[in-house]
Amino acid sequence: MVIVAIVLQVLLALGFLLAGSGKVTSAKQSLQQRDHLHVAPWFWRLTGVLELLGAVGLVVGIFAHPVAIIAGILLAIIMIGASGTHIMRRDSFSHLAPALILLVLAVAVAVLQWASLGGKPA
Repeated sequence: MVIVAIVLQVLLALGFLLAGSGKVTSAKQSLQQRDHLHVAPWFWRLTGVLELLGAVGLVVGIFAHPVAIIAGILLAIIMIGASGTHIMRRDSFSHLAPALILLVLAVAVAVLQWASLGGKPA
């Protein structure tokens, strides 16, 4: 199960590195999405920074499982917000689905890493 968690962590880290860096660097596609969702620029950038921190936490968490748990929870909270934003905008499921998938994967990482510690903090 630890191997599954590590694979998920690497894949999630790559995804959040891409998403977060797009928000922080104001990539054109990211700005279009921000405008579509009516998100304040400062909050969009903050979200990008948190996504980058979460991605780093997932990578560090390969060697320090509690860090992976915290990163998974942080990223899950961000994806709950993203999902809610898509729902409030009445976006199609194709726009909502990526946030939901990332939410499930972030929770899976946190749960798998928690289980690898025997369900107890290290």
